Amino acid sequence: LQELYLGNNTLLRTIDVRNCSGLGTGDQSTVDISGCTNIVNCYFDGTNIKGVTLPEGGSIQVLHLPSTITILKAIGQLSITDFTCPDTTGITTLWLDNVSDAIDGLEILKGIATGSRVRLQNFSWETEDAAEVMDILDLLDTMRGLNADGTNTQTAQVSGTIYCPLVSQYILDQAASRYPEVTINYDTLGYTVFYYDDSSHLISWEIVESGEDAVHTPVPVKAPTNYLVYTFTGWAATAGGTVDGTLLEAIASETAVYAVFTSATRYFTVRFYNGRVLAYTQYVTYGSAAQYYDS
Repeated sequence: LQELYLGNNTLLRTIDVRNCSGLGTGDQSTVDISGCTNIVNCYFDGTNIKGVTLPEGGSIQVLHLPSTITILKAIGQLSITDFTCPDTTGITTLWLDNVSDAIDGLEILKGIATGSRVRLQNFSWETEDAAEVMDILDLLDTMRGLNADGTNTQTAQVSGTIYCPLVSQYILDQAASRYPEVTINYDTLGYTVFYYDDSSHLISWEIVESGEDAVHTPVPVKAPTNYLVYTFTGWAATAGGTVDGTLLEAIASETAVYAVFTSATRYFTVRFYNGRVLAYTQYVTYGSAAQYYDS
């Protein structure tokens, strides 16, 4: 079986072509069941099709797809309770609009390739923290999109809600500016603490509830030069400023802090051996000459 055409069969309830491995290997790469508006069970496991054109809306409850699919488009399919696909990483077109939670659009999005075409509408996702929200926004930035008429766009087309227990105005502004049709729902609005190195490059950030202390981990590190080694001593309010131990206490606004390092001359250890016996040890600065002194 290499070809399958169903037309407008409104009486069809179940299609089962499991393990028909020839389907999708011939001239027909997708199966169109958009005219089967009352279909309930769709079993395409073990075939080699690239996609299934589903009805827009309907009563599909079971949708099993093979790992060969490159197109996943579902609109108004709210009745799906059983969705399986062994591997969704090959999807290059992901179009989900008002679909059942059985199709985890976020999990699929995380696995597909950069530059895939993405249109996700009316979704409701939950995250554990604001860092995960930013990861989603950054991931969407790597994708292209599709308009409602199917034309390509340079950016992902997304509309829905993302829940996060604790966010800040920074997170809300990021979402609003990058994807204005995505709403961030939250329990608590805190403040962002931005951590910079002594060259004003952002190291990391965290969100802290109002009045709570911020704690940055791990300790910042500055790479040594040929002549100097650096030790982190604390945070300052400005780049090149002095350490202020209160900056991370009782956070009450969006806060930026800058790492402060002290420097020390870099020494190298030179060991002189007499055969296998250590005879003398000397500490030498970079570029200086070591000299043996016979004790």
